[in-house]
Amino acid sequence: MGYYNNDDMDDDMDWNKYGHQTPNETWVYQRRKSFDSFLWGFVPSFILPLLILTLMIYRQGVAKTVPDILVYIWLASANYYFLNTFILSMLPNMFLFLFFYKTERWKGCYGLVLATMSWFIFFIIRQIF
Repeated sequence: MGYYNNDDMDDDMDWNKYGHQTPNETWVYQRRKSFDSFLWGFVPSFILPLLILTLMIYRQGVAKTVPDILVYIWLASANYYFLNTFILSMLPNMFLFLFFYKTERWKGCYGLVLATMSWFIFFIIRQIF
C-alpha cells in the first residue's frame, strides 16, 4: 500500500501515522539529550554565581586578588545588604534554567536547581550564624 499507511509498517514506534519520525528518535533529539546530565546542570550553576560575584567585587575595587575576594565573599555573606549582590549573581542561573527548560534537558534542570538551592542555603546559614 502507500508509504503513509501505518498498517504496512511493522508497528515500529519510530514512525507516526503521517510517516514522520517521532521526536524521541531523531538525531537532533539524541544529540540534545547527550548533554542532558546532572553534572551539566550542577557544575555551571555552581560556578557561575561565584564567577559573577568575583567580577562584581573586583569591579567595586574592594578586593583585587582571588583569596581576598573569597574572604570578602565569606565575610560579607553574613551581612544582610550583600544579599542584593548575591541575588544579582544568580541571574545567569535563571537564564540557564530557561535554556534547559526550553530544550527539555530535565536532568540538567535538576542539577541546576540543586546548585542554586545549595547557594541559597549557604547564604541563609551565613545570615543566621
